[in-house]
Amino acid sequence: MAVPTYEAMMRPTLEVLADRGRQPFRQLAELVADEMRIEKAERASTIESGQTVYVNRVGWAVTYLVQAGAIRRPQRGIAEITDRGQKLLTEVGGPISNADLAQFEDFQEFRKRSRRKTKPAGSAMADDLSQSTQTLNTDDTPEEVIVHTVATVHAALTGELLDRVMQLHLLLSKRSCSGSWSHEVWNLWPNRADCSLGRRGH
Repeated sequence: MAVPTYEAMMRPTLEVLADRGRQPFRQLAELVADEMRIEKAERASTIESGQTVYVNRVGWAVTYLVQAGAIRRPQRGIAEITDRGQKLLTEVGGPISNADLAQFEDFQEFRKRSRRKTKPAGSAMADDLSQSTQTLNTDDTPEEVIVHTVATVHAALTGELLDRVMQLHLLLSKRSCSGSWSHEVWNLWPNRADCSLGRRGH
């Protein structure tokens, strides 16, 4: 069984807080994992940073519920359900998702602040990044999306840089062979022997 998505964890998180009262975050993550019957092997899986997947996803569930006003943090590291959270449990007859949170203006503002334009115009990197964001798993947490996107940007930048280096190499080869550079620069150019052969052949 795979670790449930952070959205799937929203309802169990609220239910634990409704039943047990305010909880330290670490204890809350364990209670949610118990509630969802996440097995020991799944609890051992980690994300890129080394944090366990289930703890990370409970953390994001709490973050989104806080932004929607369904959970509050009365003090650092402590979570507590609000009246709005109790109302969500009553009114939503099943899993609670971002779509349910979108009815709240606070959450809408949070999503607006979180949105960033990631596609610069006119580059190969932009095309690669656009393709990548279209294929991201929508079940991923924002942190998991960031890790995937950083890897994509790195690969795109590497490819674009290699293309430009090759273009520059060709340009420098043409200029060096044309003899348009100074004697000092000519002596530094590694392909000058090939150019000299070409010249003697004409």
